[in-house]
Amino acid sequence: MNRYLVVFIALLLVVAAAVGAVLLLRPGATAPAVPQQGMPQPISSTVSVPTDRSAGAAQTAFRREIAPYVTDNVRLQETVVVGDYALQVWSSDSMGGEALLRYDSSQSRWAFITAGGGSWSIDGLASAGVPKDTAAALLSGLPR
Repeated sequence: MNRYLVVFIALLLVVAAAVGAVLLLRPGATAPAVPQQGMPQPISSTVSVPTDRSAGAAQTAFRREIAPYVTDNVRLQETVVVGDYALQVWSSDSMGGEALLRYDSSQSRWAFITAGGGSWSIDGLASAGVPKDTAAALLSGLPR
């Protein structure tokens, strides 16, 4: 009879240890609270978000936007980035031109404006909302 009592107590201890381990190690478990010593440190509300205003990121955005409409061998040539604007020279087997993109800071990505055929002029870019000095800088970066 004494042997059964020892086995029962040992089994009870094993079950209690298993339940404790499951509760302690579950994914949503929080660490026990540790009293803080000294003054609490302020938490910064400034978050550093990496932004990619590179020509490569503009090219990726252009490809993503034009893919549903032009499926015949799209080729990218020059990409010029000035500030928040980019010009992407492109061609395909049936068409081509210069695309205008603008960097959207609120979404940290390039936004496609238009991919008209032909080439832009300073006045054409200005009418699309590009400041004239930026338009001139964009066009000066393309071989003409």
